[in-house]
Amino acid sequence: MLFAHKMGLELISGQAKFWGRFRTILLALLGACAIEGVAEAQNLSATAGTLAKGSDQEVSVTFSAPVDPISATDLANYSVNSGSISEIRFVPLANASILTVSGLTISNSYTLTVHDVASADTSVQPLTSTNLSFTARSMTWAGVGGNETGIPQDVVAVGTNAFSVVSGALVFFSSQAGFSYEEATFAYEQVSGNFDRAVQVEYQDAGSEWSRAGVMVREAVDENRPRQDNPDDLSQAFSRYQAVQVNPALQYDGTPANNSYEINRRLVTGGETEETDVSNSVPPAYPNVWVRLARSGNTFRMYRSDTGTNWIKLGETVFDPPFATNAFVGIHFSPELANIPPDNQSYHQKLARFSHYGDPHAPVENVTPTIKIETTALGAQITFAGTLQSASTVLGPWTTVVTGSPYQIPNLAQGAKFFRATSP
Repeated sequence: MLFAHKMGLELISGQAKFWGRFRTILLALLGACAIEGVAEAQNLSATAGTLAKGSDQEVSVTFSAPVDPISATDLANYSVNSGSISEIRFVPLANASILTVSGLTISNSYTLTVHDVASADTSVQPLTSTNLSFTARSMTWAGVGGNETGIPQDVVAVGTNAFSVVSGALVFFSSQAGFSYEEATFAYEQVSGNFDRAVQVEYQDAGSEWSRAGVMVREAVDENRPRQDNPDDLSQAFSRYQAVQVNPALQYDGTPANNSYEINRRLVTGGETEETDVSNSVPPAYPNVWVRLARSGNTFRMYRSDTGTNWIKLGETVFDPPFATNAFVGIHFSPELANIPPDNQSYHQKLARFSHYGDPHAPVENVTPTIKIETTALGAQITFAGTLQSASTVLGPWTTVVTGSPYQIPNLAQGAKFFRATSP
């Protein structure tokens, strides 16, 4: 004991500086560990965006963390530097409030003040006060079809080019001509002539196998239009459209979904939906999923990308007669609840998140026309690039064949047919 005690004294005496430095380092490390064990306080923040709705603007406020819906929907907690706030609603799936504001002018910028919104998480500090800038715009949203499920739908604008879309849409496919119908939640702008639009589909809830989220163009919005039940009444018919979209990896019950890029369209007003073959498709790698729809004259080309800069063509469509000059283009989401049993707990609203919507400012490639005719088990088939045309004589007149590649040549009992491929 004495020896040990003496050695301890000698060590302390002879190495005082060493032990002093060691003690300082040890305390510093313990302090660092203590600091790392305590979570830093987070402050609730928000982002504003807007869409037109009738003559008003719907100003969305998306919060950074779950909020108390009572304080988030208290009109007294919001004010705008111009115009008048008349209504407010909360969208739980998007964690956002939407304010109806009147008296704003398209393209003008405004400031929304938000204060005293409490977080649902006690570790997140409330939003005491913040000023959010936004610009009124003409882009709007609608529910395509009659919303037969009765499930509320909404579009939350997040900043200038991102959206959280909530939908309970029933179906996005018509399998019988004369009984056209589809449902989708559609945020859109009106365009004239050529356009080029792309969007990143970051996420979509597990809905049905055929849930669809992407970009669509329509000749008419068909807002709140009921299902067509008279094939002879064109006033009931749903419009022609072209869409490019992605399906989820998993469906509501955890089984694999279609998990692919997809193109579908309606070539004839009131007609059935066509799902065309897609070239160069791969399983979408969320959130790095981009789709693009570009119009050049009467040719519509669809693309995919995992970066938003390098584009791979999926397919194209030529409409005959020509597609309307003035059309409606934007993002759409349809979870296709018709493929989920109504008594299943997953039969409810679904969420899709989009970002980077707009003109990709990327060139559309020049298509070199090619044509190849071969014999298959079904008869003669044409594989082509560009626009396919046919004529009864080699001198024409030539008419556009409304189809994608490959094209199955019909019965030629009425005489010879000539085909050629031209530049779009």
